[in-house]
Amino acid sequence: MGFFGAIKSCYMKSFTFSGRATRSEYWWFVLFQTLLGIGISAWFLSYLLANPQILEDMKYSGTLPAGFMNNVWIFTAAHFLLFFMPSLSAMVRRLHDTDRSGWWYFIMFVPLIGGIWMLVLLCLPGSNGRNGYGPDPLGPRRRLNDHPALMGELDPEIKAAMRAQQQADFKAYYQSRVLPEIQRNKEARGV
Repeated sequence: MGFFGAIKSCYMKSFTFSGRATRSEYWWFVLFQTLLGIGISAWFLSYLLANPQILEDMKYSGTLPAGFMNNVWIFTAAHFLLFFMPSLSAMVRRLHDTDRSGWWYFIMFVPLIGGIWMLVLLCLPGSNGRNGYGPDPLGPRRRLNDHPALMGELDPEIKAAMRAQQQADFKAYYQSRVLPEIQRNKEARGV
């Protein structure tokens, strides 16, 4: 999933805590939210610097002006809808992709290692195939141990058939690609 597809998917599923989210979907959305947060913070800082009376009022009275507080409440509600809920639902769906419950979210509150543990969980690949939270969002994937080299000891008949198939494939490739190229090189050199 690409950058814009991940953003669209995560905002469309802002209040959906079921299903699964791929690594790419989750991490593209995290990148978007980080960039958006930096942009909003820069705008807010430039707003405060452009209106020094707000900072002076805070300095002398210790409180924010009433009109400014209304903006802060609006900003807080927008932050909740634009950042917190979509990221929480995407994180829960990402945990589901690794075949873990969304309750693992609370591991982040364990001092010292909780955040690191959560980061590792969010970076793990999703479980292959259907799990308890839904079908694989990437579709059917080839499992590592489906590869013949990793299957252990094969039946001698299967090995012989695989070897014969590889030799036939090599011969067909050689005749269709390599020999014509050799012939063209000979003709180009005038041999």
